[in-house]
Amino acid sequence: MYIVRPESPFNKERKFFHIEEFGVDENHRRKGIATAMIDFAKDDAKKRGFERIELDMWEFNDGALAFYESAGLKTCRRYMECYVETKEAEKT
Repeated sequence: MYIVRPESPFNKERKFFHIEEFGVDENHRRKGIATAMIDFAKDDAKKRGFERIELDMWEFNDGALAFYESAGLKTCRRYMECYVETKEAEKT
């Protein structure tokens, strides 16, 4: 997904390619498929004038982290969350 975020009081304008979900079936891993997909995304984003690729992943997924780092991605921020109790949650 290509995203353009306009300038705001908190950030400069940003143009980036966001990878929402990414994976290769376990029967087809270690065959260069994921690398080819990331390379395609990099090339396509560059052709369209987008500055960067962003994605998120689960903190516990060491294999994904190792792959993304080997593909040239680096951690630049963390996404934090917490669960809160709601009236709906109390009904279950």
